[in-house]
Amino acid sequence: MAEHYGKIPDKFTKAWWEYFWEYYKIHTIVIVLIIAAVAITVYQVMTRTKYDYYITYTADMYLDEEKMSSVLEPLIDDIDNNGEKNIDIQDMVFSENEEDAEFFTAMITKLQLQFVSDECMLFIFDSDKAKYLFNNDTLEGAFKPVSDWSDSDIDESRLYNFNDMGYAVSLADSQMLKDAGINADDLYVAVRDYNTDDEEVLRNIETAKKIANALIK
Repeated sequence: MAEHYGKIPDKFTKAWWEYFWEYYKIHTIVIVLIIAAVAITVYQVMTRTKYDYYITYTADMYLDEEKMSSVLEPLIDDIDNNGEKNIDIQDMVFSENEEDAEFFTAMITKLQLQFVSDECMLFIFDSDKAKYLFNNDTLEGAFKPVSDWSDSDIDESRLYNFNDMGYAVSLADSQMLKDAGINADDLYVAVRDYNTDDEEVLRNIETAKKIANALIK
């Protein structure tokens, strides 16, 4: 049986507004909330920072992302042609001494998930995190040998070796990072290996090589 609302007053009169609010206030509130949610979502999408390049950083110590971004952004292309160059540093800072076992496990998982996508091709890490990147059978072949991307001969003492092959270079002597005031004494840089014909991914790999070569000078 249809709900009976009584006689409907003339539209837009005082009595009609009272009638409308009495019977339709819940509907109105729900619609307003939906419109507000959509508007907020659209605003966030339109105004959020659009990144041209992604870098994975994992270590015990936090990185000054603002300084690092300012150093590296001149080396990348303005992919989205918005007049800005923006780098997103995927920051994964954790230690084996973490009291929160769930947090530690979550960070390891997050780090390994970086290899599921083809988004990030440049990795910066400390010696402690190297074992999660190299001493892992599932990640075998994940990085290019340094000889495949370095533009110059690298002293053996600067290499991070795995299975008798250098896959990363120490940034301890990086003049670029020293000039920026970034402590890189225990940091290494590595370029991800990825077999693909996708032009965008190949461009990202070339950019990773360019950045890595700039950093190791």
